[in-house]
Amino acid sequence: MRRFTKITTLVTITIMSYFSGFAGTLSQELAEQVKVARQSDKIEVLILVKSSQTPFELRKELTSRYKTNAERHRVGIDRLRTESARSQKDLLELLSGYEASGLSRNTKGHWLINGITTEIAVSKLESLVRHPDVKSIQTTPKIESIRPKKPEKTVSSLSLNLSTGVQPNLEVIGAPQAWAQGLTGKGTVVCSFDTGVDGLHPALFDNWKGHDGDSSAAWYDPFGKQPFPHFLPEAGETLYDHGTHVIGIMTGRDDFTGDTIGVAPDAKWISAAVIGLPYASVIDAFEWAADPDGDPNSFDDVPDVINHSWGVINKIAGCNDYFWELIDNTEALGIINIFAVGNEGSLPQTIANPANRANDSLDCFAVGAFNHMTSSDNKIVSYSSRGPSDCDDISIKPNVVAPGISIVSSVPGGAYDSKTGTSMAAPHVSGAVAILRQYAPNSTPAEIKEALLASCTPYPEAALSPNNDYGWGLIDIPAAIDYLTPTFDSDLRVSYFDGSLAGPGETAVGDLAVTNAGHIVYNVTGNVTGWDEGLSVLTPTIYFGDIDSGQVVAGNIQFQASVDDTVSEGRILSVSMTLTGDSDYSKAVKIFIRVGEIDEFGSPGFFTHQTGAISFTVSDFGQYGFGPNSFFPLGKSGFSFNGSNNHLFEAAFLIGNDADHISDGARNFAEDPDNDFAVKKEGEMVISEPGQTADQETVSIYNDSFAENRLGLEIRQKTYSWDSYPDNDFI
Repeated sequence: MRRFTKITTLVTITIMSYFSGFAGTLSQELAEQVKVARQSDKIEVLILVKSSQTPFELRKELTSRYKTNAERHRVGIDRLRTESARSQKDLLELLSGYEASGLSRNTKGHWLINGITTEIAVSKLESLVRHPDVKSIQTTPKIESIRPKKPEKTVSSLSLNLSTGVQPNLEVIGAPQAWAQGLTGKGTVVCSFDTGVDGLHPALFDNWKGHDGDSSAAWYDPFGKQPFPHFLPEAGETLYDHGTHVIGIMTGRDDFTGDTIGVAPDAKWISAAVIGLPYASVIDAFEWAADPDGDPNSFDDVPDVINHSWGVINKIAGCNDYFWELIDNTEALGIINIFAVGNEGSLPQTIANPANRANDSLDCFAVGAFNHMTSSDNKIVSYSSRGPSDCDDISIKPNVVAPGISIVSSVPGGAYDSKTGTSMAAPHVSGAVAILRQYAPNSTPAEIKEALLASCTPYPEAALSPNNDYGWGLIDIPAAIDYLTPTFDSDLRVSYFDGSLAGPGETAVGDLAVTNAGHIVYNVTGNVTGWDEGLSVLTPTIYFGDIDSGQVVAGNIQFQASVDDTVSEGRILSVSMTLTGDSDYSKAVKIFIRVGEIDEFGSPGFFTHQTGAISFTVSDFGQYGFGPNSFFPLGKSGFSFNGSNNHLFEAAFLIGNDADHISDGARNFAEDPDNDFAVKKEGEMVISEPGQTADQETVSIYNDSFAENRLGLEIRQKTYSWDSYPDNDFI
């Protein structure tokens, strides 16, 4: 069954007079096709559905709320799948009815783009486009590889003598300098959408991700459905070797001979064989690449970058937005997209779609071809497509350039070939992305692309850059690494005090540890500057030594403070300490001690739920967040998901009826917990494993008797957690 039409004009207009008064719109191409079609004819279309959240809003939420790409990926996929299921429900039911009546076929809902693909009778388009959930309807474009220019004769690796040195295209972008720092792409995954790959090629075989045991998460073959990567003769005589050559530029290396042709020779690769084939869907390829193993909770299968050495010729597609939502949502999930600009130069405004998109300097990151082999000042390859973007007639394109002439890489049959074109330039940048992601694993796509852009060598000279030939210039991997290096200030914090529980008349004794969230601080010392009434500090000074970024260092002696026997149980007392270091570094911090007797569970009023994916410590005094690097680090778990580090800095119960009457356990302006809550007599935490309702339960009762302006509250707190799906990922 056909999955793509041969119609390729894709200009979208705001409103069509052909069908007036619709909730949605038709693309101009589809409207023209409808005019000459019979009512019974079926046309393959993409129905875009209205969403409650834009890709920009999703990306903003994920990058601001979650610190790791694994978290952004997991939450982002959940958001997208939930939104598509909700918003497509009525339309899918309608189309199912059409299908039962023979009026549509091959209907499929998608989640990475909020849309539905279907082949539908022309007679139903009018009612369909009037549906209130429909945003627009358009035909699906034909995707093709950007054909290389003047391929040269295939040669063996021995005649190229690859192992005697690094290829000049790799030297000019600084790849060997990155390798010397240990940055080879190790631990990253690169992906291509192309014409298949010869997985048996000695420069590619060892780095295929499918050797990890899940071939379907490393090779997408909707046409042949074979489990092992192979090139596709169906792509044509000049394109069958395109995908093998592109992957080689990203990550090619023969571990037996030492021949290195790839920018990131230790990166793993995966690929989708979907380009140049009439039955393949690029939407399906994007959805596969966004979550190759189908499990959003796993992340080592997810590519860091997708290389797109394909496009729709500008004069055919113009500035159609067909691909934009796919690209934006992929990048919201943490995956970077790199595009070849096309080989339609040297006239202006010849960049292929979607590389011609230009909302800003970073989206649809487009790569032109640079001639690294000429001594001429004019180093842009003549046929490399040029800007500006025809989307606004102003924006600079390409974004960057990379070597794109006489590039030696792998071709089917274990051989090597020298090819020329922007298809060869783009994978240089994709390989550079893998190196940068190894260096900064949780960097966002915008941060990676900004680093590449800002560190370029400008051409023809700085005063004339950026421009519509070279963009911002030739990529420089070592300079991009330097740009990506964090410049944050030193930031010392108390990580934990493991003796922070003591009863009245007892001494709190334990290791005090400090962590650094910034640049290294040398010769760190902690000096006590004060403490609450009811405490006596016995260790006025502690030495921590040098503390590098990310390190957690315990002091040279244990910290000790005695609690007066008149202090009530349940109180939290604080010690003020100043951390000092070389270069006049100084920061005030707090150490907290909770007063209470140790019970059979090892601490007063705490329980850590540990079921399913979550570890979370609760208390019976209205405070939460007691893990390493929390505001109140008691050496407990705070909150972690799937074995991650503690993600909860501070949480507290708070209730009030006006500005002067608020009872809470949160910090006050003096940076001390208000500690307004006390456990009611006989209201101590009771723990049940299992309980009547859940696998783990607690119940406790506390009141606001410690509050300065009491509300007379009595709070009964119950907590529950479960071991089994689907209730094992919340408390």
